[in-house]
Amino acid sequence: MRFPVRSIGVVFAAFLLTDRPVSARPPEHDPLHDTPAVTPQAGTSLQGAAQAGGCCLPDGSCLDVAAETDCTSAGGVFQGAGTDCFPNCCVQPVPTGGDNCSLVTLHSITIPSAGEPPVEVTITGNNGGATFDEFGVWTNSTIFDPNGSTRDPGWWEGFELVGGPTACADVRIDLCCSNCNGDVVRPAWTDLWAGCPEEEVLLPECAEPPIGSGVFPMCSDTLRGAPFCDGDNLWMTFASLRPGRYFYPIYSAPGGTSAVPPGCDYQMHITVGACPVAACCTGQTCQLTNRFECEAIGGYWLHEDNTGGVRVTSCGDATPENPNPCAFGSCCLDPETNPPAVCEDATDPNVPCDPLNPATCMDASTCAGLGGTYVGGARCDNPLEPCNVCKIASDTTCMVPDFLNDFVTWQMADLSAPPDGVITADDFVAGGTTIRSVCFWGTYMRRNAQDATTQSNGQDCSGDISDDFRIRVYEDAGGRPGVLVSESRPAVLARDPVHSRAQEVWLAFQQLYGYFATLDPPITGLSPGTRYWMEIVNNTVEDDTCLWHWFNSGAGNRYSVVGTDGTGYPAGSERGTDSYADHAFCVDQTITAPTADVGTCCPCNGDPCASTTLAECPPTVGTWSLGGVPDITVGHDECADAVPLAGGLVTVPTDTTCATTNPADPSHGSVGLGGDIWYTYVAGGSAKLVVRAGMCATGNGDNTYDSALAVYRNPVDPKSCPAACPQA
Repeated sequence: MRFPVRSIGVVFAAFLLTDRPVSARPPEHDPLHDTPAVTPQAGTSLQGAAQAGGCCLPDGSCLDVAAETDCTSAGGVFQGAGTDCFPNCCVQPVPTGGDNCSLVTLHSITIPSAGEPPVEVTITGNNGGATFDEFGVWTNSTIFDPNGSTRDPGWWEGFELVGGPTACADVRIDLCCSNCNGDVVRPAWTDLWAGCPEEEVLLPECAEPPIGSGVFPMCSDTLRGAPFCDGDNLWMTFASLRPGRYFYPIYSAPGGTSAVPPGCDYQMHITVGACPVAACCTGQTCQLTNRFECEAIGGYWLHEDNTGGVRVTSCGDATPENPNPCAFGSCCLDPETNPPAVCEDATDPNVPCDPLNPATCMDASTCAGLGGTYVGGARCDNPLEPCNVCKIASDTTCMVPDFLNDFVTWQMADLSAPPDGVITADDFVAGGTTIRSVCFWGTYMRRNAQDATTQSNGQDCSGDISDDFRIRVYEDAGGRPGVLVSESRPAVLARDPVHSRAQEVWLAFQQLYGYFATLDPPITGLSPGTRYWMEIVNNTVEDDTCLWHWFNSGAGNRYSVVGTDGTGYPAGSERGTDSYADHAFCVDQTITAPTADVGTCCPCNGDPCASTTLAECPPTVGTWSLGGVPDITVGHDECADAVPLAGGLVTVPTDTTCATTNPADPSHGSVGLGGDIWYTYVAGGSAKLVVRAGMCATGNGDNTYDSALAVYRNPVDPKSCPAACPQA
């Protein structure tokens, strides 16, 4: 019997592209100059559709005429029967695009005020000058060429939004192409850069209410089909943009239908509308503002993104029929003096707030009596949490992800995880000698559920266990935790639900939590400016299938460690990725991220080994070692070289980092077993064989694995071994 084993890293990405018919013709305007289109002269006689056409006049304007003679008498040049003045091609615009974002001539667009109609600008051009120059120092770009190197995507256009400090714009971009040497091109690039080089790369975000022309079956950020460009264009929306310079890459590459081959004519139609207004609560005071205006005055904005419900567009008149939406809200309590509660929106903690019974809901005076801070209009379970569980959070005390906009990932950290517990630690440079308070973030997830009466794997199980956290700080031992400096348990622990907008689709069922822990005794004996390791681990003893996971973060040095036996961090426990390898925590002192350790990376393709950080040597490149030179030899990469296994309960060290695949490797449906290694086992007598692919979290890269395992036997005679390696 032979079976291959493979580890698989999975990355999810999705966007919606939907084809639908043209619903309407765009407004009659001159897309080249953003001025009203020229209308036919009064009294023009329409004598036959076959003779009608467009006429270019000496001043560059365009006139729809009934016949060529009408154009000639006006001193113009007839454009041909059947042509018209949409678009006006009589005067070609000065090109504004460029081969690099720094070469673009920006189109200035003033952001309209609330209630004013959107501003529309059409840009036309040709990307015949597109080249592919490397970005060099622009290292945080998300634009790549097919080989994975950071590259110039070929051609750029841009615009500048003009407005005051709290001006806010929802922007829609329609892009379509023509005259592409006969190719059918349906562009599919959806990044927008803020700044050049990019200060931020923006992804499409649903604008609600929708902006621009067309039929909108749902709140969507990217779709196909609209009135422009015969309906087969790509359009995308970007919500809540501030005044500033924005650059759009027209991804140019030959031979692809989702890119724009060099030499194509293109048209970008940009629609800029004012962001929606909603009620903004500052205490019990209500006013209608956009998002940025509300942030500027320290208010809580009652938009559906924040409340999870409907957008509140009225401040009411204080009558029972039309109440002030800020009259009731949430009360934020000190997590040290009012644990475990951090947020209350009911006057009685045991009776939920009922908006139809105002006496049950929190108001400013009741909150003041509790010693809390009142947030009008808010509810504790809103997507935008009104109360911050972490009272010590700041730019200098934390390493945390952007919970609202980033997809949050996590690493198991639970002493009750079978068989011996899983621990993890992240490094930091201390700014003080003592830690009295720690904030951290995590979630509870069902794992290895065998009982049909329990939840399925992956489900939130926070209600089934109680927390028993340990906070430990270790000295650094050259890239891994060394001597334990101090251990403490929370004397006071506050826990509050948090929300990630990025989680709404993929893991909407998963509740995320923030924690504030007051340590007694505190962690002492730290030396400022010295590197240490922070370990936070839970012990959910009531149920060893309900395990706690510590949130990852991209705010450190992209380096941490994971121990799979619950006792320490041996060689090979290092964990590093190019994004979320750190953990989310804050302490009550200034901390910084250390420089990531440099080890030896040996590429799987046989290139010479080199000194790199772990994040620079992911499993797709090769194998990394903190000390010494890693061995990239895979001795049983093919079925014919399968390693014999002995009987009994055995644990087999497995490394698939440099395993390869070939067309003969088996593939069953959607399960591919490429990049595999092989073992063989001969069962004696009537023995029952149990095979488990347990991918222990060791080795470089993100120590979270899916595993694929296939077992093969002789299909003709199951009691005898196959004569050759199976390939089906």
